[in-house]
Amino acid sequence: MKWFVLIVVLAAVAVGAWWMLGKPKNPAPAEQAAATARVARGELVLEVQANGSVESNLDVDIKCKASGEITTLPYDVSDRVPKYVPGKNEDKALLVALDPIDETRAVQRTQAMFDAAAAKLDLAKQTLLVAKQDLEVARSKAAADVASAKARADLAKTSLERTREMFARNVSTKNELDTEVANTAVAEATLKVAMAQQEAVKSMELAVQQRQADVTLAEANVSSAKVDLADAQQRLADTKIYSPIDGVVTSRAVQVGQIVASGIQNVGGGTTLMTVSDLSHIFVVASVDESDIGRLIETGHLGQDVSITTDSYPGRRFRGKVVQITPRGTVDSNVVTFPVKIEVLGDGKEALTEALMDGRRYLALKMSANVTILANRKENVLLAPSAAIQYDRERPFVEIKKDGKLARQYVRLGLNDGTQSEVLAGLSEGDEIATRTGVNTRWSNDGKAPTTRPTSPAGVTRRIGRAAR
Repeated sequence: MKWFVLIVVLAAVAVGAWWMLGKPKNPAPAEQAAATARVARGELVLEVQANGSVESNLDVDIKCKASGEITTLPYDVSDRVPKYVPGKNEDKALLVALDPIDETRAVQRTQAMFDAAAAKLDLAKQTLLVAKQDLEVARSKAAADVASAKARADLAKTSLERTREMFARNVSTKNELDTEVANTAVAEATLKVAMAQQEAVKSMELAVQQRQADVTLAEANVSSAKVDLADAQQRLADTKIYSPIDGVVTSRAVQVGQIVASGIQNVGGGTTLMTVSDLSHIFVVASVDESDIGRLIETGHLGQDVSITTDSYPGRRFRGKVVQITPRGTVDSNVVTFPVKIEVLGDGKEALTEALMDGRRYLALKMSANVTILANRKENVLLAPSAAIQYDRERPFVEIKKDGKLARQYVRLGLNDGTQSEVLAGLSEGDEIATRTGVNTRWSNDGKAPTTRPTSPAGVTRRIGRAAR
């Protein structure tokens, strides 16, 4: 029994070895079953599909610089408002008015303070003027007194000298000489007093400078009061908010009687009263997957044609064009997308605009939209099925059928829509090439091992893109 089991095991091992050694490792391409297709000319279209939302040309959040209770709120959601033009359309462009009582009182207080500062300035100027006049009078009087005293002193000296000469000739008496000596001393003393008074006038110049400083201070107070008054008047004016643009009220968060916080004095940024949107241009901002964004960037220019559909208009398409590709992507759940801005054109823009502005059927600007962007289009180009393309490392090739046999033919490729590839060199129209379900691709272990790649029906344009996540 043991010999029988041993014989069976040895026989099984021999059969397995024979099967392993006899099995071909890598069948030649010619041994694989292969279908064929003809190289033909046709149109190659590359399209990118994405989802996005309808956006306005500009959204302005309306806030108020002042705080207070709302007393006037003439516009509601979907109402059209004109841009404020000072002196022309205050009534029509008024969006919100607050109770002005507090700000009016503040203006009255600052006005009174300004008037008081202005009065103090006038008083300081008058005091300075009087001080200057007193200084000029004192200067003139001191100069006259000095001149008069000097003249009397000179006269007294002259008379003294004459009297001395006369006394020396015994023409004058001792009493007359003593009188002249005394008169001369008095005149010199009077001159010194006049000169001292002239020096005292300089102290009055310091007083004038003090008065000038008072005027300067009063002018500064007036300037400060003027600024405070302007601020108070501005705060009063800020109780009325006007529309900064021509647009439509797309949201309103407040009601008459509600108290709102200032947008510049409140730490939280104040209360958003409403949003006014400019609908002169309508856009769709689509999120294009990073695997598709290169299709748009490689064209080197903007303006690609776009087909737009929305759930609000089943079966209807709108035209658009790409106007902006954001160079910085956004990451959400490890998925990178690039915002692409598309302007709605022609009938599409008019239809969407009318819908957004129609109060009977108002549509939110954030409604979803599906876009198909024409990334590239080539006509009358040589096309080969993508299933026929194989790779020898980085070199693409096909198996061309000649005389009933398949031969390797290297090619140079252009665009590829996933179904068909543009052939730039290496093939001619009408060439018969093999198409396979398992071929060496550019990404299959550097072309060393075959990688199965499913084929697609010929003549189907590839829709590049991903469904909404």
